[in-house]
Amino acid sequence: MATTAFDYLLKASRYTYSDARERQAVVRLILEDELGLQGAAVYTREVNDLSDNDRTLLGQLAEKLRAGQPLQYALGWAWFGGRKYEVGPGVLIPRPETEDVVAATTALARRWKADAPDASLLLVDACTGSGCMAISASLSLKDAFQQPDGLRAEAFDISADALSYARKNGTNLHADVAFHEADLLGLADKAVALPSYLLPRARERSLWLCNPPYIHPNEADEMEDHVLSWEPNEALFAPINAPVFYYEAVARAARRAKADAVVCEINPLFEIGTCEAFRAEGYAQITVELDRFGRRRILTAEK
Repeated sequence: MATTAFDYLLKASRYTYSDARERQAVVRLILEDELGLQGAAVYTREVNDLSDNDRTLLGQLAEKLRAGQPLQYALGWAWFGGRKYEVGPGVLIPRPETEDVVAATTALARRWKADAPDASLLLVDACTGSGCMAISASLSLKDAFQQPDGLRAEAFDISADALSYARKNGTNLHADVAFHEADLLGLADKAVALPSYLLPRARERSLWLCNPPYIHPNEADEMEDHVLSWEPNEALFAPINAPVFYYEAVARAARRAKADAVVCEINPLFEIGTCEAFRAEGYAQITVELDRFGRRRILTAEK
């Protein structure tokens, strides 16, 4: 009996994704974006009717899915904010809810611009990973900060692997973002001199955005194997006895760098402690908004 490409991939995806709806979404993405199938062909095209190249690609992707590899690593890219970002082992896969951090960041920057049309913006992405937040925010704000030196975008991460993807993504997407290797904990230490790229220049307002490790280790039992086994744990988990550890570091580093505001993605379980971390560093105006899935996850802290 002939096998459709949809059923072939659906069966392979069971080794990676436990949720039936997620498996179907994964298969549709492959067939539409990689094989170019549309409409009814997504569900009815038989494997034997594909070209030799498409059958080869189908087999390679099915093999990776059967090995438990996340789809984005299998493909080598992930969608974020309507753009494709290169990803692979060693870099966190961008999540849809993180787009809401970018939206909150750009909304705040535009409000600043409306209040002070001559002001420039220093945008800093801490723990940048694939660079998706810094790149998306800087591209979204280009139209608002068009004057000479109107927008300066800087991003840093401790991971050389992640930075290699971030730099490729910046080049591929024609984003003017400078990526640096730096340790957030070092930048939070008052005994360590801050690099000049983090310090605002004349007429610049400084806006940080960040998605640091925030999952508590006790939450690991609720997570999918394809996340735990493939994505870098150092980009996922906070210390078991200090769930807001990295937010405290972000708040200290941002305060040292004279950041006017910080927008970050948080763990709703530790909202109170996260807010207190920013209040302790002088950020008095703190709001937490719902993300697209209805969770209190988008924190904005302003002086």
